Amino acid sequence: MGGIAVLQRFRTYGLVLGALMAAPSAQATILQGSSTGTFTDFSCTSCPASSDTSTTITLGTTASGGGNSVLSIITPFIIGPVNSTLAGVDLAELTLTVGNKPGVDQGTISFDYNLVLTFTTPAGAASQTFTASLNGNGGSGSNGDVQISGLNLTLSDPLVLPGVTLSNFRFAADPNSSFSSGTWTANKAGTDTTYDLFLLTDVTSTSSDAAAIPEPGSLALLGGGLLGLAFWRRRLKAG
Repeated sequence: MGGIAVLQRFRTYGLVLGALMAAPSAQATILQGSSTGTFTDFSCTSCPASSDTSTTITLGTTASGGGNSVLSIITPFIIGPVNSTLAGVDLAELTLTVGNKPGVDQGTISFDYNLVLTFTTPAGAASQTFTASLNGNGGSGSNGDVQISGLNLTLSDPLVLPGVTLSNFRFAADPNSSFSSGTWTANKAGTDTTYDLFLLTDVTSTSSDAAAIPEPGSLALLGGGLLGLAFWRRRLKAG
């Protein structure tokens, strides 16, 4: 093979390797999140005060030997890479355990639900605060529904952070309960069942890879091509 043909072939190799170098590598944004929830300003006509805390509230008492209907806050911690779209990321939960004996109606119970959401990426941070004045009713009798109303979202949507956007904040109930117009209803009270209400969001990557670092394999190919080109140039000069 002539020297000119060899140089043309290495020129072609160089263009291919240059394209590999220019291709950005997939880079995921690391999203960290935490949620802190509390119940405050609790009031009702007849409540066993000892059973209520900042994270649990008794919505209905039961006959002797049964369990009360208790609402609890669960606050998951979110951490992980985002390189496309994550749908239905769980930000916070309310869990309701319904007692297994005929309930005693405590009347309407009012309280505030306070939730602080904090999100962090390597390039920035943002937070959301949700506060709602809720009413709960444990219902009377073994088949009385347990309802919690006032869960109307007031979060900024979308929430834009460097590299990711959170959108479509929403409440979603498990299949055994229902959620509509800010009211969560747990059906078939008195069956000793646990129900869940989730605060969800969709997370979408918006990171730019314009200055992405090339993959190690691309660097190795480029290095090999340059060494080969230098070798052939020496042979041409020696000839």
